[in-house]
Amino acid sequence: MNLKAFAILCLCAIAVCTSVLLRSGGARAEERRPRFEVVSLKVASNGATKGLTARLLQFQRGGRFTVNGITLRQLVLLAYRSEIMPSELSGGPDWWTSEAYDVNARAADESLGRAVTAQDRARLLESMVLSLLEDRFHVRVRREQRDANIWALTIARGGVKLAASTNSTCAPDDLPGPHCRALSGGVNQGLVGESVTVADIARALQESVLVERVIDRTGLAGTFNINVKWTGNAFLAHADPTAPNLGESQSEGGSDIFTALQEQAGLRLERRKGPAVRLIVESVDHPVTD
Repeated sequence: MNLKAFAILCLCAIAVCTSVLLRSGGARAEERRPRFEVVSLKVASNGATKGLTARLLQFQRGGRFTVNGITLRQLVLLAYRSEIMPSELSGGPDWWTSEAYDVNARAADESLGRAVTAQDRARLLESMVLSLLEDRFHVRVRREQRDANIWALTIARGGVKLAASTNSTCAPDDLPGPHCRALSGGVNQGLVGESVTVADIARALQESVLVERVIDRTGLAGTFNINVKWTGNAFLAHADPTAPNLGESQSEGGSDIFTALQEQAGLRLERRKGPAVRLIVESVDHPVTD
């Protein structure tokens, strides 16, 4: 064998080994991903649950995860909620928004014990739901990187007006509970919360109000109390996605979300461009149910 042929043979061998290693590495990553200790998946006899916001679901007491009437698309949005917004998900079969399932699962005490903060538990649930999707539905996805319109939550001119929390028993990493890390409100209501972080506020605006990506750019640490009321429909924010800061004028029925946040909390929502991921579901099977 001459030197040139030997070199080509070596390069081919390296390529084959690299391919095998990459495939085995991906397989090992899936094997290492946390899974529910016990999980039951059944077709929902009553169909899809109306008004279910799957992205807001969390573990229940004892590490249980129970939800009725959840669709495949909602499960995917839950599994990838830290990565995408609903508008950034595409693909999927025709039935993924109509056929629904009842899920009754439980995380192992050991896995739950390692997730000590609210964020840890949220990420753990996402990983376990992703394992469920891969094991039962054989979901496969791909990602596309792109720029998108986002909202940046900043400090308004004149400074922040949030009251510092006086609850010394509630830390920024604590799990939500009474008087700690709990927020209520919505599109036409406002936001009320006690001992919440600004990241909590940004997340509530993102998931329950604007339904668009909101990034905390205030640099504020610690916990605060918030009580902001607005009357204008927050979805009017979608009217002009290129505007630098929508809704600063007073609406007929009272303050809109942008005015209310600035005047009552000293926070400002600004339109910016930011990196985003589009998730495309490439293949999926009807699940193996119990």
